[in-house]
Amino acid sequence: MLTDAYKAQDDLFALSNAYPSLVGQLARESASSNGNGGGSGSGRGGGGGGSGGGSPATKPPSTKKQKSAPTSSSSRPNSSSNPNSKPAASASSSPPARQPSGAGDKPVIAPKSLAEKCTWSGRNLKFERHYYDAQTKSYVALPPDTVDIGGFCQATGTDFNAYCWPYVATMLLQSLANNNHPQHCKNLAAARCKNFGAGDHPDAATGKHAMPPQIAQLKNFFRRG
Repeated sequence: MLTDAYKAQDDLFALSNAYPSLVGQLARESASSNGNGGGSGSGRGGGGGGSGGGSPATKPPSTKKQKSAPTSSSSRPNSSSNPNSKPAASASSSPPARQPSGAGDKPVIAPKSLAEKCTWSGRNLKFERHYYDAQTKSYVALPPDTVDIGGFCQATGTDFNAYCWPYVATMLLQSLANNNHPQHCKNLAAARCKNFGAGDHPDAATGKHAMPPQIAQLKNFFRRG
């Protein structure tokens, strides 16, 4: 349907562009109907028709080319100049919007949006957890996770103040979960970091978001519930 709409639209523009050339050609042929002037006028008219978009007799081949590539750069200006082409423009831009992020149907979690769900008790970090229910389109509470960050730092000689533990612990624990896409892990880690995007909390595994040495052992210092 979109292809037919593009073709009909291009035909209308071709006729509107060719109309002044056709009128001029008919006027010249009428004025020079005697002698050889008619032939030269016809030749000039043909040239004018080509620059104006082509005559109706030569238009179908060009519309076929545009039909095979309706989103080409030659057809986009025509679409933008017609107010009726807005649905077609939104349809052409809709695939990126529908393109899956790789994290399934889960909505993207905004950075810092879950920072208040992380609480400290001494050096124990507690996460409130939820899972996304695709049927109800909502998050459902799960038993929380508690990570003994102090115990890990003492056992491994890690500097407690050198890392963003909500981000680091989330990245590790999410990477150990089944069926978790890496991008979802990053989104959740960014959501739990209250300083995400500022100073030494960049959107990268650098600064306080870098993984400390012996990070794999951190899984031995968390409990559920």
